[in-house]
Amino acid sequence: MNRRRDEEGGRSGLTAVVTGILLMLAILFVPVVGVVPEYATAPALIMVGLFMMKEVRKIDFLNIEEAFPAFIIMVMIALSYSISTGLAFGF
Repeated sequence: MNRRRDEEGGRSGLTAVVTGILLMLAILFVPVVGVVPEYATAPALIMVGLFMMKEVRKIDFLNIEEAFPAFIIMVMIALSYSISTGLAFGF
């Protein structure tokens, strides 16, 4: 079956209904996630950081249009302790 890119994704209202139902189910698990202490999530965050750092070697640091935003993002993520804040500064 050969589909074009613009034909992918949910077209009917069923997609929104399923997403809403799954969100309601996920809300039931919020207290369970709150039981996990912060130090238990540290190893997962360290692994995410390592996976992100592996991609740094693919940045073309000779091209200033690519290098400067990438550098700002990396620095601001580290300084602000927030991935979203770092991305916002880079954009």
